[in-house]
Amino acid sequence: LNPVDMREAVVISGLTIGDEAGASLSLTDWNSDDVVDLIIGAPGVDTLSGAAGKDSGAVYLVLGPITQSTTVSVSAATTTRKGMTDARFGERVRHIGDLDGDGRPELAYASPTYDYSGVGESEVFILEPDEGTEDLSLAPYWHLKGGGVGARLGLTMCGAGDVNLDGYADLLLANPAGSGE
Repeated sequence: LNPVDMREAVVISGLTIGDEAGASLSLTDWNSDDVVDLIIGAPGVDTLSGAAGKDSGAVYLVLGPITQSTTVSVSAATTTRKGMTDARFGERVRHIGDLDGDGRPELAYASPTYDYSGVGESEVFILEPDEGTEDLSLAPYWHLKGGGVGARLGLTMCGAGDVNLDGYADLLLANPAGSGE
């Protein structure tokens, strides 16, 4: 991925039609090897057969280097983190910087349309790279739930640098339909 030479391209290939692989993308150095890695959101992935796994979604990690004119298939991903029925995990993924000051960047992914509580609330996960593993399914995480009925927490999110000047990176989350509480 070379921003100077825009003739280079990366094609992202999903597992099946409708898995929406590439609906959200982020670049980061997940494994701290000074090589850019690609995070792919695929909110339409069905992780289980039948209605039980419908649109559970997945977040894939493809370790770099990713070279010019590359086709990246999520089937070749190093690791995957999967959601629950109708969660649409991977609808939003973002590299957000180092929130806890341990020298490793965190990754946020959201399910802004998931109703975890039965009243229309949504959720955001923040994954932290774990020394010695590149497996997203084993990565420690923080889990933010809520935002009010139909709030769509995490519909927009970004790593914002150190907004409050406490020495740590900050995460900004949109709650566009929230109640303001």
